[in-house]
Amino acid sequence: MTIELYFSNQLDELAEKFARILTDEVRGKADIFEPPVVIVPSANLAKWLQLFLSGKNSILMNVEFRFLESGLWEMLAAFDSGESKPDRMDKEQLEIFLLYILQNLDRSDIDFLPVAKYLFGEGEEDKERPQDAARIWQLSERLAHLFKEYEFHRTDMIRKWSAPETVTEGMERCQQKLYLRLKLLREDLAGRTGKRLLSVMEYADCVLSNNRPDEAEAANLKNIHFFGLSQISNFHLTLIGRLQACYAIHIYTMNPSREFWEDLRTPREKRWIRRRNVRTLALQADEQERGQLLRQADNALLAAWGKPGRESIRLLCGLTDYDFNACFKTPKQPAGILQRIQNDILTLSQPGERSLQDRSLQIVACPSRYREVETVYNSILFNLEQDETLQQTDIAILVPDISAYKPAFDSVFNRCPGQLAYNLVDSHASIESVYGKAVTAIVKLAAGRFSRNEVFDLILNPCFMSRWKIGPDEVQAWANWTGALNIFHTFDRESKEARGYPPSGNFTWKQGLQRLRLARIMAEPEVTDLSGFANYQGFVPYSDLTTGAPDLVEKFCRIIETLQRAVGRLKAGGIGGGQWKQRFFQTCDELIEIPEGLKGETAVRKALVRAFDTLTLYDRLQGEKPASTPAADPDIGLDIDLDIDLDIHLIKEFIRANLGAISGGHGNYLTGGVTISGLQPMRPIPFDIVYVLGMEEGNFPGRAEHSTLDLRLSKRRIGDISLPERNGFLFLEMLLSVRKKLYIGYVSRDLQKDRLQQPCSVVNQLKRYVEQEILPDGQMFRVAEIPLSGASGRYLAQEAVDAFSDVLVNDSLADRVTYYRSHRLWKSFTAQASADDLKRVSRFEPDLSIGAAASAAADRTVEKITMGQLKKFLEHPVREKIRRHLGLYDEEETIEDVVLREDEPFFSEFPLDYRLKMEPVRCWLAACFAAKKTGCAAPDAGAFYHLIYDACGRKNQTPEGAFADTDREAIREEVGRIVETIRPVLEKMHSAKKLFRAVSIGEPAQEALPSESGLSLKRFDPFTLSVRAADSGSDTAAQEVELHGQLPWMWQDGEGAWHALVLSGSAKKPADPDRYVLEPVLSYLLCLAGDESRRWIEASGIRLHVVYRDIVREWRYEFDPQKAEAYLKKLVSDFLDPSQTAWLPFEVGTSRTVRPHKTPEKEIDEAARMQFAAEMKEAFAEEEDYLIRIVKPVIPQDAFDRVRRRFKIYFESAGS
Repeated sequence: MTIELYFSNQLDELAEKFARILTDEVRGKADIFEPPVVIVPSANLAKWLQLFLSGKNSILMNVEFRFLESGLWEMLAAFDSGESKPDRMDKEQLEIFLLYILQNLDRSDIDFLPVAKYLFGEGEEDKERPQDAARIWQLSERLAHLFKEYEFHRTDMIRKWSAPETVTEGMERCQQKLYLRLKLLREDLAGRTGKRLLSVMEYADCVLSNNRPDEAEAANLKNIHFFGLSQISNFHLTLIGRLQACYAIHIYTMNPSREFWEDLRTPREKRWIRRRNVRTLALQADEQERGQLLRQADNALLAAWGKPGRESIRLLCGLTDYDFNACFKTPKQPAGILQRIQNDILTLSQPGERSLQDRSLQIVACPSRYREVETVYNSILFNLEQDETLQQTDIAILVPDISAYKPAFDSVFNRCPGQLAYNLVDSHASIESVYGKAVTAIVKLAAGRFSRNEVFDLILNPCFMSRWKIGPDEVQAWANWTGALNIFHTFDRESKEARGYPPSGNFTWKQGLQRLRLARIMAEPEVTDLSGFANYQGFVPYSDLTTGAPDLVEKFCRIIETLQRAVGRLKAGGIGGGQWKQRFFQTCDELIEIPEGLKGETAVRKALVRAFDTLTLYDRLQGEKPASTPAADPDIGLDIDLDIDLDIHLIKEFIRANLGAISGGHGNYLTGGVTISGLQPMRPIPFDIVYVLGMEEGNFPGRAEHSTLDLRLSKRRIGDISLPERNGFLFLEMLLSVRKKLYIGYVSRDLQKDRLQQPCSVVNQLKRYVEQEILPDGQMFRVAEIPLSGASGRYLAQEAVDAFSDVLVNDSLADRVTYYRSHRLWKSFTAQASADDLKRVSRFEPDLSIGAAASAAADRTVEKITMGQLKKFLEHPVREKIRRHLGLYDEEETIEDVVLREDEPFFSEFPLDYRLKMEPVRCWLAACFAAKKTGCAAPDAGAFYHLIYDACGRKNQTPEGAFADTDREAIREEVGRIVETIRPVLEKMHSAKKLFRAVSIGEPAQEALPSESGLSLKRFDPFTLSVRAADSGSDTAAQEVELHGQLPWMWQDGEGAWHALVLSGSAKKPADPDRYVLEPVLSYLLCLAGDESRRWIEASGIRLHVVYRDIVREWRYEFDPQKAEAYLKKLVSDFLDPSQTAWLPFEVGTSRTVRPHKTPEKEIDEAARMQFAAEMKEAFAEEEDYLIRIVKPVIPQDAFDRVRRRFKIYFESAGS
């Protein structure tokens, strides 16, 4: 029989031809139930062919699709007369063989030196085997790929390796010995199990050398169809040629150019080998020797990209003695630049009449991947609107790396409201499957540090949450506990020490769980005196509002302990492949389950179970040593160590590789809307409109490999295809398959490096061809530039869509609203818009003014306000209003924020460092007064400091080890300096006539007061006043307010003057009062406003002693009671008023060039007011808080007067 070869430049033309032949074949079959066999290069092409045939014939059934390797194996098996047929050794089994060999590598053998250096490094002879699992597994994968490629492209080299007289050296010698060792292991395994594992090459040699079809069989041969094979190895072609005596073979393949066929008289002409042009097509001896075709194509694009296709076509023609069937599609009059290019490639015609650039071919420069995908999304909507016959299934998006673009596709195509359906293929389970992610999280946890990130990565997985019946609120509470308990990594002291950390239980899960459980029977002590440093065997209970739920606490503890036991079993190792399968899936079943709504994940689990079945091969290899051990064949270097098992690190790499091999995606390929796929070889599926993204320099077409591991690189042969060559031909196939429009996108900016990027070489070659061959002389191809923002005004320009480009379109209503608002056109729009338009945009115009969301607290009978709240309002009035009226800034940290911090502190940060400085000083002051009362010696402040530092250490708040020593000493020095600074004031306090630990108006402040300081506490009732405050509408109403405040460390000297000690801890040395005087002054004003407290404190004023690190500043204040009450009333009214959003922060307002609080009355004029307002606007322009900017606070015209009224009172003092 002969091989029938069919060429076409269009895939659908090949499919038409195949459909007619298939129909004739089925009609002529004696057994109609025997299915036709079709061998295709990929599942996606098979799906397209099925859809094409079913669409043409209304139905398709009983057609058997096979891939190349499995199809050829079955063709060979049908003529294998042996009793016991072998199994095909696939790539996964080959990887296991090589993994076993590399694990038992004899490093003393100098021939293995190239591999040993990579695995072990140099000078590490003490190691028995590779410890880097990633390296050994990746090398196994790479060698498995190369050995298969050698069989396909260097069959002669592989056969020579088995010959005893073959002498090799260097890397080839190393790989030869590995290959022979692999062969020896397979022979031994076959001897022990009775089952042979052969490659397709080996099986072909075995079958075809022993079997010859007789004439009777040859008269009724089975038809085999090879469809869409555009790049095929020399071995496969040779094998197909050898099988033509056994089968009737039909090969349908793409050919971008008719090249030598344009002068054929009829398309049915076959024996064109007799014509004058045959010698040009036949492979010459010089070409075989050089590994290059000497005659290049006449077309510049074919010359640049068509090399793999030219070689493949000439090799295919060699099978049929240059006989073929031409199915080239007759070109119509080119309608645009794209069709002109396709016609030029097909016919190799000379440049014709020049034409202008049009929309059939567009190159688009985008600032980022996300904007690239957004542009495509909007362009698809535009094209669907412009062409009523166009359907979503007629559109495809192709990218070189689907995993890099998938987040952008998910974000843009899944946005609400969804306007496009889409299907996505060529992804894989490691990024698509929640079960795959859960499995990955389990092995990462077992191979890692048991860090909080690894733990919550698993807990947050839907499969884990379904198995343990937990919800987001529970996980949020657990994350908060983990953060508050400062749990970072490792389960207990022993595992922590084993990883090289200091031998303590700090930062471990076990200590954190013990503190949680301890809180059920003990309360956390308050550090107000020495008894507050109590602990239970080094543990301090932890509690918050959520730890009061014992079931929640116990569930968390049980989950963490279960995880620890589970990963402990996986870490134990010491088992073979079969045991790993059982142990691993038992662990998975214990920890995770597939949720009800995700039953499709079952396929991923089954695929992973099948993958683990290949690990049993590793067990079989660890059987009895073969007879041909190193002693019997020392040249092979077989040094099997039967004690080597698979550890968790190798299993992690094994799972990673197999999840990457399990296909994943979204929707139904080709039928579920717009098709999104990778730019893959041998898939020239035709679409009306194609978008190709990611065509920037460095991303495509890739770089040729120069690794010394690949022996093919020593000398090229015809049929060898490098990555750039393969991708160039892939781009050519795609270019010829597009029917109407081709959009080529590339990322024109590297935002991380802040540099421009150019399109790749393939795009530049296409652009240059159009400029030189099609466009009028001197006219450059115009590239469409996409704006950085979707809210750019360029989308609204009249020339946005023109004769050469239609990508500057944007269907996003949010972007349009953003443009109007940012260009101050919103009022104009709302004035002219229809009611329907206003309704559409209403969701983009929420009222974020503070008045629109006034707190429900304003409706209460009595509003409680502390001086601490008013102090924060003075410091950041807008921020405090946002917190109060909108409920922002008070939200708890997200789970992601908590779990990303997975390393313990190396030094004490704010606010912990402030607490470590202030608490020892407060305790020391209290102890000093208690000691004076009892007559005992005053304690050392350093003793309190170490107690507090140790207490914080028990809560995992401070570093440990050498970091703790450095941190402890640095902060101790700061405490010592503050103590020395405060001693002169302490002497004055000892001589006071009256001394109080604190004077409280209303409820005490949050600061805990010691019970054994020996000092009195003075308390007054809260001060009540009535203010006018805005209600839920636009009116104002009376609001009853209770004011609460506290003055710490207050005493009266012998002359009756009052003093107060204020601890700041700051390293500043201010000349003027700063923010540390705000709350004490407010509390003093509160004392003056209350009747009882005013009579008690009298009108003698107060002197504040503000303690900084190295200096004490004194400021004396004396106010009229009526003025104090009026100031408080105005300040509280401003605080409660949700409608006022004036941006007047204390430090900003008092540090400008113009200072309203210090300007004398006679110097105040309009120029000063205007200058101050301008300076405040400049300062606001530097405001980085997004929430403050979004509520749109104002700089009022009377900003000068407001700041003067609000802050002048704090500077009306006699300082020292």
